[in-house]
Amino acid sequence: MWNSTSGGDTFVYCRCQNDGMSSNEPKRRLKAAESRRALLDAGFELLKSRGVAPGLDRVTLKEAIELSGVSRSTAYRLYEGGKGQLDEYRADLLSDLDKSVDIEPTLDAIRQVFAEVAPLIESKDPVQLAAALREVLRMTINANVESVVNSLEWRVYMSSLASLGTGMGADPDMTEAFRVAASEAVEWFVEFFDHLISVFGLRPRDSLTLHDFGVLVRATIEGTALRQHVEPQLASMKRATGPDGQLQVWNAAGIAIEGLLVIWLEQDPNVVVSADLSQWLTWN
Repeated sequence: MWNSTSGGDTFVYCRCQNDGMSSNEPKRRLKAAESRRALLDAGFELLKSRGVAPGLDRVTLKEAIELSGVSRSTAYRLYEGGKGQLDEYRADLLSDLDKSVDIEPTLDAIRQVFAEVAPLIESKDPVQLAAALREVLRMTINANVESVVNSLEWRVYMSSLASLGTGMGADPDMTEAFRVAASEAVEWFVEFFDHLISVFGLRPRDSLTLHDFGVLVRATIEGTALRQHVEPQLASMKRATGPDGQLQVWNAAGIAIEGLLVIWLEQDPNVVVSADLSQWLTWN
């Protein structure tokens, strides 16, 4: 779900190349990576053309071959795993959709906010460190949720997840594919917050892990992004968290994650100075 723009550029390029392609046109020889990209783009186009809601079970490898122009022999070499060609293709498509959100705006926001709060971090003052951490959190989550909300691929992914079914009716292979894709995406958040706690002198409380925290963060962002389409006020909640109590715009996901941080993290006694998060316990 959290790819850089290099992958996104390839994604857009290949999709444009497939526009207007029919199965009657000559098939050009493609490298394996290009063939896989073309097949995945074709699967995404099929999902879009069917209104997204039906889910991955409405996309077949045969249709993707016809739409993409990839030869059958190449496609079948790419997807010849033990669990069946169709299941393997759908799992690959699912994983690709889950990684399609452009992470570059979030990285830009992180670079910008760290430059802005550098004096607060360099002060080595616990209260100032907490203020810097809060601003890093605000700008990072604001940018990330906006990227998620604006991603059609992500909406396709969530619709496919909703169509999976529950209990005895759920497809075990696709359930596992969703689980693997989700686990990979959570790692970005784990790495990000691992960096934050090292900068701000914090650590997870006993029995709590950064991986579980990453799972909660991702679920919070996705849940907020889904609701934001019908409740746009979630994107712009005002709080007096700026310098001298100035109002700042927060995404609702950032407010929720701020609360999770207070619960999850504590000052690390092994460092010289830590951010003092106690001030966050007073609403503003």
